[in-house]
Amino acid sequence: MQYEESIPYSESLQYLTIKYSIAYSNDFHEITRYDLKTYNYLNPVKLPTSDCEAIKIFGDKMYFTDYAKKIIGYVNLSNL
Repeated sequence: MQYEESIPYSESLQYLTIKYSIAYSNDFHEITRYDLKTYNYLNPVKLPTSDCEAIKIFGDKMYFTDYAKKIIGYVNLSNL
């Protein structure tokens, strides 16, 4: 399979999720936000927990896993 387009993405990131043309990724220090329309980084936001790993947006919530606490939690996107 051949992809249709690529976007230069200068960060080393994990766990991509997208909502309203904003790409959210975890770099294990913060959650980066990248505007797919303007190709610009937005201000990053703090991780919801110190051991935040996977992130996924469903509805208007961002779900995450915490390895140390062994939980799945969520935050409202409006709080980011």
